Amino acid sequence: MPAINLTSSTPLKINGVHHTLIGKPDPKKLRLLRTNDQEFIETNLFDLMEKITNGEAEILFLEETDRDKKRRIKDRLRQEISDLKPAARESLDRKLAYVKTLINYMPVPKTKERMQPIILKAAKKINDDNPPHFSTLLNWYNAFIAAKSDPRALIDSHGKKGNQNKRLAPEVYDIITAAIEARYLCGPHGCVEAVYDRVKINIAKANEFRRGPEKLETPNVRTIYREIEKIDPYLRIKKRHGKAAAERLFANVQKAPIATRVLERVEIDHTVLNLFLIDLETGLAIGRPTLTMAIDAYSRMPTGFYVGFEPAGWSSVLHCLRHSVLPKGPTLAQYPDIKTIGPLQVHARL
Repeated sequence: MPAINLTSSTPLKINGVHHTLIGKPDPKKLRLLRTNDQEFIETNLFDLMEKITNGEAEILFLEETDRDKKRRIKDRLRQEISDLKPAARESLDRKLAYVKTLINYMPVPKTKERMQPIILKAAKKINDDNPPHFSTLLNWYNAFIAAKSDPRALIDSHGKKGNQNKRLAPEVYDIITAAIEARYLCGPHGCVEAVYDRVKINIAKANEFRRGPEKLETPNVRTIYREIEKIDPYLRIKKRHGKAAAERLFANVQKAPIATRVLERVEIDHTVLNLFLIDLETGLAIGRPTLTMAIDAYSRMPTGFYVGFEPAGWSSVLHCLRHSVLPKGPTLAQYPDIKTIGPLQVHARL
């Protein structure tokens, strides 16, 4: 049986009725939203797989018909709920509680008089002292439905608020760039104050023949700092302190020290294996494991390894070091086909 990957918002058709996967309370249970009456139901994963095998259920492909709605929510759908900060997760759970309560009463006229009792009931259920306005709840509801009932559509997007366009005229940025080149990247004596003075002088000269709204606005000194931070660090050091200083600071990684004896230097690296593990019971893909290997730099003999599904980091390094320093007898006994020339045990040299 091929692997089946059920993710949030996956559309399903069970016994001729359309459903949408909302979430997984645990690895063996699925929470579904029945489309015809907007009712939430739970089912067992193995029961669903059996229905798919018998032809009683099928997985449908998402149909994107409204490009405007898709473009509006696609950035939110790229986020993972597990990666949210506590405040953002709390806000998401609050919105989802209101939206689900509204769905339970659908269809209902979308007016303040009919929706206000629903909002108050949901607020009482979650102990919310600041319930949303009915129009706000409608916006949440529409985003949730447009995203095929994906909760990620309700994630706050405060980072996209405000004016995303540059406030100053392009001529002002040209003046700032020229002043940075002349007064900051000219050598180690260059400073932000000199750049800011040059910018104010040049803008005053440019405004001599401008009238009213055509005059250029003088930027704040913080704008100068931000523009300097945008310059490539290597180029900034090279212009101010010379090529030799920049190469010393940003030198490429040189050849590793040459080991002269066994266990003088042990190198550890990680690699994601080019294979997928499949759960034999469910048929679902578990994922790609990461191999952490420790190798003696002198003899090139592997001293230890660790295979796991967590990302490469300190945990996998510690597991690998533990395997390096412990005797390999149990491992060799478990895999008799491994041919070795010694005990393969690392002893620390203090």
